[in-house]
Amino acid sequence: DYTTHSLSVTALACNPAGNLLFSGSKDMTVQTWDLVSRCPVATLKGNMKEITGLECSACGSMLAIANRSVVHGESDDVQNCHYLVDTRTNSIELTFRGVMNTRSNFLRLHFLGDNILYSGSENGTV
Repeated sequence: DYTTHSLSVTALACNPAGNLLFSGSKDMTVQTWDLVSRCPVATLKGNMKEITGLECSACGSMLAIANRSVVHGESDDVQNCHYLVDTRTNSIELTFRGVMNTRSNFLRLHFLGDNILYSGSENGTV
């Protein structure tokens, strides 16, 4: 068993080499697992909401994270953003703002190679 999240796991992605698994959760964390040792190797906690999507780049060095947007009545400091994480350092490299992703319609992310990341939004934009 792989248990470190305190709430439901909502997204999974594997690196192309097949030795790392990334799990995202309603607990607002992304966990990196070494599939050979079956041990957690890193946890990303930040200014994120519930994780709704994960996608690894073709070379495995970048992980895109979609998280649930803030809705009315909540703090607006994480509103409408997704993140690009360097998997080698477990650090957020870029923040993408201006997307809408609520509980009713989880957003999907997709890499084209290593340099282009596609994402959609509930407001109809790509």
